[in-house]
Amino acid sequence: GSAELSARQKLGYVTNWIRWWSDAVGLFAAAAAVVWTFASLVLPLHLPPVAATAAVLGALVLRAGSSLLASRYASGNSWSHSLGACAVGMVLSTTVALAVVRGLFRSQDAFRVTAKGGKRAAGRFCARPEAILSGALVAASATAALVNPLGTLSLELWSILLAAMAVPNLMAVAFGIG
Repeated sequence: GSAELSARQKLGYVTNWIRWWSDAVGLFAAAAAVVWTFASLVLPLHLPPVAATAAVLGALVLRAGSSLLASRYASGNSWSHSLGACAVGMVLSTTVALAVVRGLFRSQDAFRVTAKGGKRAAGRFCARPEAILSGALVAASATAALVNPLGTLSLELWSILLAAMAVPNLMAVAFGIG
């Protein structure tokens, strides 16, 4: 609403925020998918249509692929550096999502300086939220696969989607351990 910014500047500001909000939406979608999976075991809930699940899987692949290609061609990185940059972006998605959610509910938050090497004080595991979310997604994926003895396509795609949603968080856990 500021009169000091041009329409183009305002549009640029909003479009730069979309990336951050997409991580928050992804976090809510992952949590909802886990709840939906386990609730459907006891309640008469239906999975999304096959086309919808396939579209979401396609969107995840498209997002990862476009990130990789943007890193490779827009910045001139090598393929290996582009893959690393893409992986780091994926690993940080839950951290970014939690920061966005915190920003919605807190008007002021303490700035925390992150350790940049050297000796670090012992503390809690740095990828704890990612470990919890990936564990829930993997458990939901395995559950969806196990309750599908007939090989129903919708359940197979749902299980694959849950596993795909776990990948960035599992990578964060691996980076946190290593």
